[in-house]
Amino acid sequence: MTETTADFVEKRREKRITIKSDVKVKDIAENYTIITECCNYSKSGILVKASENLRVGTNVAIEILNEQHPLEAEGSIVRIVRDEKIYLTAIIFD
Repeated sequence: MTETTADFVEKRREKRITIKSDVKVKDIAENYTIITECCNYSKSGILVKASENLRVGTNVAIEILNEQHPLEAEGSIVRIVRDEKIYLTAIIFD
């Protein structure tokens, strides 16, 4: 499935789901946990808004804290983009 918006072409195969929910992100190696906000997720990964900067390459465990869309998974941080006071953090699932 490819979606086009203005000059952007969506190349993901899986549809992204947008929900308003907190997401627990735990740095597995450091045993450090932060609460973030879900932007969207799909079968292959999740994009969250974080108030703290984690490192690209960090292995994490995530838990979506939502009764209608619960999810627990492990993955790796692949991209971080700073947007004013937040960090848009992309995590790809293992």
